Amino acid sequence: MLSRLAANVLKTTGGVLVGVAVDRTARGIEGATQTNAPDPMPRHPPMTGTGNERLHQVAVDIAPSENANPISDGFSKQVENRVDLLQKMATVAQNPVEAMQQLEQGVEHLKSDLEVARGAVKVVGGQATINPDDVTRVAKAGVQTAANNVAEHLRNMNPADAFHAAVDATQHATDATYVAATTSQDGIQEVIGAAHDRAKHEMTSAMLGMAETQALAMGVAMLPFPGAPIVGGMIGISGAMSTGAKVSEVLHDLGGSGDQQTSAMRQEMSSILKEKARE
Repeated sequence: MLSRLAANVLKTTGGVLVGVAVDRTARGIEGATQTNAPDPMPRHPPMTGTGNERLHQVAVDIAPSENANPISDGFSKQVENRVDLLQKMATVAQNPVEAMQQLEQGVEHLKSDLEVARGAVKVVGGQATINPDDVTRVAKAGVQTAANNVAEHLRNMNPADAFHAAVDATQHATDATYVAATTSQDGIQEVIGAAHDRAKHEMTSAMLGMAETQALAMGVAMLPFPGAPIVGGMIGISGAMSTGAKVSEVLHDLGGSGDQQTSAMRQEMSSILKEKARE
């Protein structure tokens, strides 16, 4: 009995790890394809408003919806997660050489995202604090993208654009001062709290969904017809793999490692949280 239980635990753990690997590898392949594509469109409009308002936009993007329920979501999203897993497996299968190259990098990105999650847990739990230097770093990051855009414009301008470039540079300097003056510890704490809530919801949902799937798999395996154990095993393994892929996806959404389109503020927040994890 114990040996059978141990075997089931090992199969489930293995399935989760395979799902994580599939997600990270497929994500790396897709990221490389997007990097080589001409003129990618940004996924989000440029941030505007005070520093704290910009951070609030980040928090809203991260946080779970108000009506989110981990119990109902856990089972209802199992089919969706499996479809997503199949799409990622297809991406990997279609790009075997690229997959081998992306797997190692995907593992490094996963480690980085795990550090971000640990840092958020420490800050929310009071084991680490956000200090004034952290606030300054996030405020500076809030206007980094605008600064890069102005610099690019100045490098490529012709004489007719000189006046407009000067206006842009002046506006950027004003924005930088405004954002820096209106970014506070409360704004940063809101983002970290949202990240913590999202991670807690998604992880709970994923684990409950996998538990329900494993129970279903065991029930099917006990049915009195030929092949029932094989079918039950396939249900269990696919559930574990889809859960692993989902957990990896959530960690990526929170940490943003390897994502070239993550906003400068989120990148700096991730760097700060990784430092908190190491304290």
